[in-house]
Amino acid sequence: MAKGRRNNSSVSILRFLLPMSLAAIVVGSGYWGWRQLMKPDTLPFHHIQITSKETHLSAAGLEKVAWGNLQGGFFSLKGNRLKRALLDLPWVADVSFRRHWPDTLQIMVTEQQPLARWGKAGVINNHGDVFYPAPKTIPKDLSILKGPDRDEKEIVSNYQMISDAASAQNLFVKQFDVSSRLSYRVALSNGIIVVIGREAITQRFNRFMKLYPRLIGQKSAQVLRVDLRYANGIAIRWKSKK
Repeated sequence: MAKGRRNNSSVSILRFLLPMSLAAIVVGSGYWGWRQLMKPDTLPFHHIQITSKETHLSAAGLEKVAWGNLQGGFFSLKGNRLKRALLDLPWVADVSFRRHWPDTLQIMVTEQQPLARWGKAGVINNHGDVFYPAPKTIPKDLSILKGPDRDEKEIVSNYQMISDAASAQNLFVKQFDVSSRLSYRVALSNGIIVVIGREAITQRFNRFMKLYPRLIGQKSAQVLRVDLRYANGIAIRWKSKK
């Protein structure tokens, strides 16, 4: 009887160990397979496709940067490194990737949308982000914004509202100057300088645009400057007659 009990115990142990052993083999094989897939030389990329509107970017230039910073294969791509390298290009706003089996990497590039120039060398987008591209790539017809670096987003918001108001009178903003004390001054496309001041920026300018046809209208060539820094009025400085 004792011998029978020993045999039953051995069988029970084998029944326990066999699944555990098989599980260990499966896990070990899976881990080995995963390690093989994560090696940089496993399924390397042989093709890069660039998707971009290419208004200010060169597909060839983007591809060159991509190949120079590409690390890893289909499963082991180091996307963060590659994305950082592409985002370092001034005209690149965002980057995303898509892998196509078995060896193609598609790179979707979103370009910066320039709103205006920022100072002498910068460009600012409609989110208030400043970037510094090569001067020859900056569009010639952009307005010029100048102001404190810490207040870009507020300045952009006011610029957009003032530009919209000016466009209703077929005018556009050529230059938008903001002092260190956040005092606003605008140069319009017809040569008139508008001094807005520090308070109620858009309200003052909107009021001026509503009065513009009646106060100035066809006489814009005779106006030198308009001062909006009055609670109940507007001061117009006319050019001196020769």
